[in-house]
Amino acid sequence: MKKRFLPPKKRLQSVNEEQVLPIVEKKEVLPPEQRNKYLLIFDLNGTLLLRKSNKKYLRSNLNPFISECFKIADIAIYTSMLQKNIDLSPIFTKEQQELLMFVWDRSKTIPDVKGTFAWDTLKDLSEVKDTYNYEKIILIDDSPNKTRNIDPKEVLICSSFTDINEPEDFL
Repeated sequence: MKKRFLPPKKRLQSVNEEQVLPIVEKKEVLPPEQRNKYLLIFDLNGTLLLRKSNKKYLRSNLNPFISECFKIADIAIYTSMLQKNIDLSPIFTKEQQELLMFVWDRSKTIPDVKGTFAWDTLKDLSEVKDTYNYEKIILIDDSPNKTRNIDPKEVLICSSFTDINEPEDFL
């Protein structure tokens, strides 16, 4: 008989509307002339959420973390996921989604000729730099392979979110 993995209910973060926090009040946010000096670009799967068996799980404390990020920087998404698989509603409120500078999918990545699989890709920030005027751009991703051609000063590699029982204070 096969054992089924049943995570503790407390830590199971299946996505639902109640988990998404409202956008921060405008008075708490830095003025655009200060905030838009910085751009934080987030990867999705493995960084902000975990896709497993057609379910999506949010990283613990993700929504408060995202709200804090909106206070200090402009936010964007750059993922190697196919466009049809991207659903931002569990992560961002509608108001936050409207504030995203861009949402880039696999079509903006480069095929990784050194990759193990045909679907391996690399991320490139040259178009971001050519299009947007920021003092500092930081790509936050869980995959060093996908970001290996980007200046290390512009990349923050986080631990991959692969376990829904990750400690609650991890993020």
